[in-house]
Amino acid sequence: MRCAQVHDLNRALGERCEWKTAAFMSALWDSIITLRSVAACSRIRGKPECACVSRRGNGIMASWRSYGRRMRGAKMFTLVFLVWLLPVLEAVKVSPLIEKVSDHKDFKKLLRTRTNVLVLYTKTATSGDSHLKLLSDVAQTVKGQGTIAWVNCGDSEGRKLCKKVKVDPSSKRGGAELLHYKDGTFHTEYNRPATSKSMVAFLKDPSGPPLWEENPEAKDVVHIETEKDFRKLLKKEERPVLMMFYAPWCGVCKRMQPIFQQAATETKGKYVLAGMNVHPAEFDGLKQEYNVKGYPTFCYFEKGKFLHHYENYGATAKDIADWMKNPQPPQPKTPEVPWSETDSPVFHLSDESFDSFLEEHPAALVMFYAPWCGHCKKMKPEYDEAAEILNKGADSPGVLAAVDATVHKAVGDRFKISGFPTLKYFEKGEDKYTLPQLRNKDKIIEFMHNPQAPPPPEQSWEDKPSSVSHLGSDDFREALKKKKHALVMFYAPWCPHCKNSVPHFTTAAELFKEDRKIVYAAVDCTKGQNHELCKQEGVEGYPTFNYYNYGKFVEKYNGDRGTSYPSIPAPYVISGRIQNSTYTCNTLRPNFKIFSALLCSASRLSAATIVPGEGFQPHAGVIFDIFQHVKAHCMEAGFIGFMRSLRGRDQEKVVKRKEEL
Repeated sequence: MRCAQVHDLNRALGERCEWKTAAFMSALWDSIITLRSVAACSRIRGKPECACVSRRGNGIMASWRSYGRRMRGAKMFTLVFLVWLLPVLEAVKVSPLIEKVSDHKDFKKLLRTRTNVLVLYTKTATSGDSHLKLLSDVAQTVKGQGTIAWVNCGDSEGRKLCKKVKVDPSSKRGGAELLHYKDGTFHTEYNRPATSKSMVAFLKDPSGPPLWEENPEAKDVVHIETEKDFRKLLKKEERPVLMMFYAPWCGVCKRMQPIFQQAATETKGKYVLAGMNVHPAEFDGLKQEYNVKGYPTFCYFEKGKFLHHYENYGATAKDIADWMKNPQPPQPKTPEVPWSETDSPVFHLSDESFDSFLEEHPAALVMFYAPWCGHCKKMKPEYDEAAEILNKGADSPGVLAAVDATVHKAVGDRFKISGFPTLKYFEKGEDKYTLPQLRNKDKIIEFMHNPQAPPPPEQSWEDKPSSVSHLGSDDFREALKKKKHALVMFYAPWCPHCKNSVPHFTTAAELFKEDRKIVYAAVDCTKGQNHELCKQEGVEGYPTFNYYNYGKFVEKYNGDRGTSYPSIPAPYVISGRIQNSTYTCNTLRPNFKIFSALLCSASRLSAATIVPGEGFQPHAGVIFDIFQHVKAHCMEAGFIGFMRSLRGRDQEKVVKRKEEL
């Protein structure tokens, strides 16, 4: 190529074109070749072969300056072009985990086979680029727990699909819309922050509350995500830091969050109030370092050094702000006076005095208790009042005594005490009856005047043959490590809701007993050291259901996933039925309105409506029975459906892996 061709460079590059990538690549290549030719001329400009030097005098210099200007222009154009080309060449790479859907049949199949789907609808192929890049990361994180799909409403097939599902992303800002589908039907529009953390949290629990940091009123709280961020904050922050370690499900944490964020706003600039969810297992080391044994735990730092815990869990925002001005370590708690050291009429026994006491008293009722036991604390006043009568009466039929089985373990072990309180009746030193039904003063006095054998005890769940694995503090973690999917029920034997759940949980366990990767397990939180295990696993009420994957806590089971709503058999409804539609008390038929309050309190169903047949006039008891019947079926279906959805995802992964291979 000759230097004279440079004259045509600006004209060639200045012409209007259609800005197609191929044309620009060609123009770029021609420009590079031309520039190389010009550079070559500059190196040999003293030689006659270069046409540029055939000119004389100032003409040569003027021509050379002209070439220089044009060469600089060409370089500038090339630079601008490369800047424009870079995003084109680095177009968003859509993750293979995001399912591209354009056909309506494929879309319906997707919703039919997946229970948790987030769909991105875009106006054009490029209007969702920012979302697709983010969703690619989210899809990787929620792999196996949720599905992400993409519908381009800009192409011909996608336009038909969007029209059928009545979605118009062009009306939305940015030309993109995110909709969530649950159990095959539309659930909600995604309107939480477009961040990976928020989207992952949403897909893991679509019905759950937003993250704390999503609350605009919590903007003055510093939200920490990783241990690295936590260490960095302590290292760089000069101001005092009050850190709230919490768990998302914790009731006390939820109650304190608004107070904490208000305190953060009021003390902004003076102090740093920060929050960190440390429930995941990855933070176990951090929890051990700062003695986090429950939630929330507040730790106070100055210049990176931990000084105190803050333990006023009933504090107001003003209390926190005032404490930050003069932080003091928690005052030692006034130790609870042992029951045996109070002015109690009950005879308090020890390992040493137990046998001799029974020899002296031929009829004695003994309460084995633990100081921390709530039911024991509730029963103590009743027991004291009964002892006031029985232990001081001259003609008393017997006496009342008590043993702290956590201190006097020998006697507790001797009588196999496994729960508290346990009441045993001794006659002439012999253990005659165990009496779980005695809980108040009148019942105790009545029994002592006429000791009768209690009704035969109901066989415990643990003793009944079933496919449920009953675990304790000694084998809990080891057993779950071996199972891919574990649904664990934490319960108390006396709890009515637990008793209602047991048969349905047992039925679900029986259905999956042949699958070695799946286990339905149960932990009696009142037994032995299990109460500590239950506390560690975030159990605040009974029953609590936790889902674990190879021993790692994943989420709390809330009972709504995989639930189906069965029809009601004839004895309950005459020409009535249950529909899969939104349930509200306000939409009940007139003959149901008088029972609407009962219905709402009796049922926790979120997607059922009773539609009575003509002339159907049930009374309140019948309606209550209907809902109890539906709840029972839905509970069982929920336990089964939850595990089926997990197993279905496993099978999908296997199929995809085979296809990839």
